[in-house]
Amino acid sequence: MPDETVRRIGQYELRKVLGKGGMATVWLAYQPSLDREVAIKLMASQFTEDSDFIKRFNQEARSIARLRHPNILAVYEYGQEEGVPYLVTELLEGGTLRERMMKPLDLRAASRIITQVADALDYAHEQGMVHRDIKPSNVLMGQQRAGVERAVLADFGIVKLLSSTAITQTGVGIGTPEYMSPEQAAGEPLDGRSDEYSLGIVLFEMLTGVTPYKADTPLAVLMGHVSRPMPDPRTFNPKIPEEVVQVLETALSKYPAGRYPSAGAFAKAFEQAVDLNEPASTQVLTGGMLPQRPTPTSGKTLERPGATPSYPPGTGSFTPAPGTSGQPFITSAQAYDYAIAQERQGNLQAAFETLADLHRREPAYRDVAAKLEDYNSRHFVYTGQQTVFRPSVSSAATPATNATDSGVYKNPTNVGPFVPQNQTAQGAVAPGQASVPAQTPTSPGTTTSTPEGVLATPAIRPARKNKGLLIGAGIVAAVVVIGGAVLIIALSSNKSVSGQEARVTTAAATTAAATTGVATTSPVTTVATTVPATTSAATTAASTPKATTPAGKPDAVGPQALQISAGIYKQDGDLKDGIDKLKELVKNNPASWTAQRELGRAYYWYVRDKGGLDALKEATTLNDADALSFAYLAMAYSDGFNDAASLVAINRARDLDQNSAEVQAAYAITLLRTDPKQAIDVANKAISLDPENLLANWAAWASYTYTGQYPTADQYINKLLQKYSKFASLASGKGYQYQLAGDNAQARVWYNKALAIDPDFPLAHTGLGTIERLNNNFDGAIKEYQAAIKVYDIDVNAHIGLGYALDAKSRSAEAEAEFRKALALDRNSQEAYNGLAISDISRAVAAANAKDKSAADKFLNDAVAQAEQAITLSPTYADAYFQKGYALFLLQKYSDAKPVLERAVELRADSANYYTILAYTYHQLHDDDSAKRAVDNALKLDPSQPEALSLKKILGG
Repeated sequence: MPDETVRRIGQYELRKVLGKGGMATVWLAYQPSLDREVAIKLMASQFTEDSDFIKRFNQEARSIARLRHPNILAVYEYGQEEGVPYLVTELLEGGTLRERMMKPLDLRAASRIITQVADALDYAHEQGMVHRDIKPSNVLMGQQRAGVERAVLADFGIVKLLSSTAITQTGVGIGTPEYMSPEQAAGEPLDGRSDEYSLGIVLFEMLTGVTPYKADTPLAVLMGHVSRPMPDPRTFNPKIPEEVVQVLETALSKYPAGRYPSAGAFAKAFEQAVDLNEPASTQVLTGGMLPQRPTPTSGKTLERPGATPSYPPGTGSFTPAPGTSGQPFITSAQAYDYAIAQERQGNLQAAFETLADLHRREPAYRDVAAKLEDYNSRHFVYTGQQTVFRPSVSSAATPATNATDSGVYKNPTNVGPFVPQNQTAQGAVAPGQASVPAQTPTSPGTTTSTPEGVLATPAIRPARKNKGLLIGAGIVAAVVVIGGAVLIIALSSNKSVSGQEARVTTAAATTAAATTGVATTSPVTTVATTVPATTSAATTAASTPKATTPAGKPDAVGPQALQISAGIYKQDGDLKDGIDKLKELVKNNPASWTAQRELGRAYYWYVRDKGGLDALKEATTLNDADALSFAYLAMAYSDGFNDAASLVAINRARDLDQNSAEVQAAYAITLLRTDPKQAIDVANKAISLDPENLLANWAAWASYTYTGQYPTADQYINKLLQKYSKFASLASGKGYQYQLAGDNAQARVWYNKALAIDPDFPLAHTGLGTIERLNNNFDGAIKEYQAAIKVYDIDVNAHIGLGYALDAKSRSAEAEAEFRKALALDRNSQEAYNGLAISDISRAVAAANAKDKSAADKFLNDAVAQAEQAITLSPTYADAYFQKGYALFLLQKYSDAKPVLERAVELRADSANYYTILAYTYHQLHDDDSAKRAVDNALKLDPSQPEALSLKKILGG
């Protein structure tokens, strides 16, 4: 198999590596037959075993090779060498556009580059190809006649190729979040206008030195593209002319229809803006005095689409404000909502500046002054870079001066940079399960009330403290070299604290988030099963949801659909029978948006058919004025881990109806990912709007369960169980609540009650699978997980749990397939990447035992890559650090393993296995004092740890 030591591929002589990433390695090579140098892109070795990928690679390579344009990188040849796909392309040695952007470019130079790239895009779009990953590193620079630089677009088709397969397990992201269009972030169909948007982001960065949407996580960046207005580039570079800002606003419209009709039209509009402001020599946009802008005399106007820049649902109705040249005006309420959203996404500096601008506009608005006092106490500095109120050119240059006027927020000059708290993506809850709050660290040697692992269904992705060595495994052999001798270490994981056991999930209607488990100062030992005898809204019997036909498109069979739904949601209503009737109604009346909506709502509770996603999408297509359709659609999208689309849908629902209990409840559920405290507030608002509403009570239960407030949560679930006795999702949710409280016996009782109602209910099977796995009954766990997947194959946690159980049975190849299925559903699942690392390590150990060092090394290097991807997604994921360090240790890269394993024990100091491998690493590095300390720590946690005892004897302790 080719790697960096191979010197030839076919006729090509490999000379040096030009670049290497998780997806491919690029070589400089020599072609003797034509006496020329070329570039060869070798795809990563993990593609060799994927016959489907090879087939798609050949198809895509043929399409790319047919592109003939001076600004598109020419493909000379493609093929496979020992199964590894490769592309031979022209060699450009002028570097990339990224390397030219160490400082903002001048307008004229930027225009020349944009024009060339846009011309290449228009040509490709005419051939039916969309690039999907326009970014500076994919624009290569070369020389042409007269020394004029040639901009060449590379990597056509790569993102499409990877998007069509479960290749996310390789650690390669599909697209680049900083440059993605809103429709790409939302997983919608793409055309050439998506590439135009990405090229607009590139231009924004060329002129300012920054991309417009910055955040701590890729998800938060994507949310910026979907929901936040473009920040004024003049706050980063005040020398950018107004006409250029207008061009950028159009190219970066949230909706494709608001952009230029083609990339070429965008480039032409930018060129005209440059002509208006740089008729002669090039102006450098950095440093020095601001040159006087010439007054246009040519009478030229900018070519722009007829539509003004548009914004997605949820950002409000924008109209041009007087004197702002068509720049959007937003209300104080909208600005306040932006600030709250920015806080939830971890963009605290942005939130601070939004609140500062709002305070300057309306000093007494809500609690803005108090919030600013809090930010001021933490020494935030106003820069004017994140304002949602578009300043004029004159005010853009002096935001800091304005910011100090009120005295509420200040600009200290003698404080260091503010380091924001670590922000972790949380998750939402759906029928049958809920997310779990972050675990309180336990003291060494203690166990938590809930073991770690995959507890239920669709997954959430926060950082967690993961326990155990090789997740789900009983005994795994590790090959360790001690003083030249090979030592086989049997590393056993603690039964009650193995690997991912605190991985929590949600049910079918929303994305679930997982943390480690639940540890409370006063663990819940019993959970009430009767409704508390109070007269509060939280304890009265739930009523039939109010599902009325709003103003909108007429629907002749709407009343019939609502009548069927009324039968579902009455006392002891039959969910399955109602779904069968709604399916028949939809079959005979596919244009009935009400029937489609009601079917989607029912599937939310039934947990089948992607949570009703297709029916709800059809409902919103047939009638875009129904808030309830969008509310349930938001939860269905979230269940499928399409967070950007979920945000768009819930914002649309809220725009249509802020006073709907179900809209507010759906909003609360989607908030669990980012702000569980606000989710409680919103759920309580839903309850106040309709105390008997099913979804409102469910949202309240989910919110309190997520935050570990089980007694409060209990009253809501009990109330629902009293009325909806035939809803398996509710009984399963009760079981999940017990499981989070650490009572697996009662959890099993309630999961079985759910299965008595619906023998196929997937989330109950997933919950039982986890219980069996924690009891080391891996055969039983496999059976339960497979039962869940059979009826609900988008259950990410069922796939992950099945992967761990299969790996424990030494079926690592099958385990890998399950982790890849999980990643195909949720490419941001750090647990699935971690699972891949574990299965690769298991396969490496098996290969080492079979004396196949080459295969063992390949698996271990793959494990390192998978663990790194998990760490990228969750930088405080202890178990991912351990798997990476363990793989490096087995590769005998002890110096590399040491800091990684030290980070693992720093993040979670209650794993004997972590300390044991760290101790062996120290010993290999001849640091026996540190090795002794690590061994002692391991034995404090587990006095019978055999590997630690063995090393202690070696160390003479």
